Amino acid sequence: MYAGTARYTEAEELLRRALPILERTLGEEHPLTLSGTIDYAGLLAEVGRIPEAIVLLEQLATRNLQNLETRGHVSLHCTAAPVHSLPATSTKPPLNSTPSRPWIPI
Repeated sequence: MYAGTARYTEAEELLRRALPILERTLGEEHPLTLSGTIDYAGLLAEVGRIPEAIVLLEQLATRNLQNLETRGHVSLHCTAAPVHSLPATSTKPPLNSTPSRPWIPI
């Protein structure tokens, strides 16, 4: 709300005060808490504090990935491959096929 009007200082203060309250009352994984954190990172980026925004988003992603893995919702097994070795076309299965697991675009 404030960021769109270039009232960045006020917006930052409100978000900095609101985030701990959201985390304490709703929890770190609640959509409103996550949204507020993303908004704060966006505000930081908007005012040129990109390294801080990146750190905040990386912390958010790491924390939430760990939470998902702990609950068994996700298991990431990544392999490093040079970008030029990736297929140039989609590997999405045809509509009439029945995959053994859901297709997830990368």
